[in-house]
Amino acid sequence: MNSVKSMLLRSALRAGLGAFALALAAQSVHAQAASQPGAHPQVCAKGVRMYDSLNDVPFPRDSIVVPPAAAPVVVTNPDEAEAARMAMLGRAGSAGATGVVVTIVDSDDGNGRVVSRRTVKGFFVPSDSARAQGACQK
Repeated sequence: MNSVKSMLLRSALRAGLGAFALALAAQSVHAQAASQPGAHPQVCAKGVRMYDSLNDVPFPRDSIVVPPAAAPVVVTNPDEAEAARMAMLGRAGSAGATGVVVTIVDSDDGNGRVVSRRTVKGFFVPSDSARAQGACQK
């Protein structure tokens, strides 16, 4: 009876370790695919289109990881806002995105200070790549 329990325990342990190794390998492959440089051509900031919502982004499309800013971005006037927007589009384009969807969440601390947090999702849209590259040629 102990040998049967021992055999079942070894089988379960092997299956568990196999599943763990498979999950780890899948995660590694996914991380490599998401961060592989050169998967899509770089685009200048002027070539990256901003979409209002995810529903507006045409199919087919690939998700692109947009690199974050090196430091928190503080905007206090319209000129800084435009510079921050262009920097964000430049980061997205450097990763190969032809478009982005920006989600903004504002919070007011009650003392007149409003903090906006943005989440940027990048996309490569094959049907839009010629337009994006053309915008960079101008």
